[in-house]
Amino acid sequence: MALEHIDPVINTELRMRLTAALYGVSNSSFEDLKLGLGITDSNLSKQLRVLEEADYIVITKKRVGRRWETRIALSDNGESRYLSYRKELLAILNS
Repeated sequence: MALEHIDPVINTELRMRLTAALYGVSNSSFEDLKLGLGITDSNLSKQLRVLEEADYIVITKKRVGRRWETRIALSDNGESRYLSYRKELLAILNS
């Protein structure tokens, strides 16, 4: 199994951790992801933009009281790509 088959969108440490954190949950807040991953607002925003442009996540914003809340979820495409990525990594590790 060659590394060129690994999904380049997910294959960075942070985006791999992001997709893993979103897998299996309906959605997560921006703040929860930021705190859980221990990263800055700007770094998380940048990584989310890459995933959103690749149609791996869906970002929704809604007003909660006087502020806006950002929620992030894996899209169907993102979930499929994450599972394929995980399968490829396991095949490499087991070879």
